[in-house]
Amino acid sequence: MEKLFAFHVTDTDAKKLKQIAGNLKIRCEFVDTALYNQPLESIISGRVSAPAAPFIGDVPEESLLLMCDVSEKHMDRLLLALRKNAVGIHYKAVLTPTNRKWSVLRLMLEMRAEEAAYAKRKPQA
Repeated sequence: MEKLFAFHVTDTDAKKLKQIAGNLKIRCEFVDTALYNQPLESIISGRVSAPAAPFIGDVPEESLLLMCDVSEKHMDRLLLALRKNAVGIHYKAVLTPTNRKWSVLRLMLEMRAEEAAYAKRKPQA
């Protein structure tokens, strides 16, 4: 089943995202910051494990949209609609066999590292 999981999204962007997801018939969930230490697969399955301590630190500034089982066709439409409607979601990621065991915070750190590496390679204008 196609699902979107949103992390640290503003109320305005959340409204836009809900509408876009609804139009595409994709389920969208907004994840509480207390779950940021949980593995992504636990959050997605709804089976949050007890051993991980609840996240109580500072919430990262960036927002994140995690796409799970979204078809290529829907992903293209989703990304276009997000751009057209100026939805301010900083990072967009796809759930993979590699990142499914990571926490939300680990995924955000990886996304930051990729962004920094890309910025280094990109020629300055």
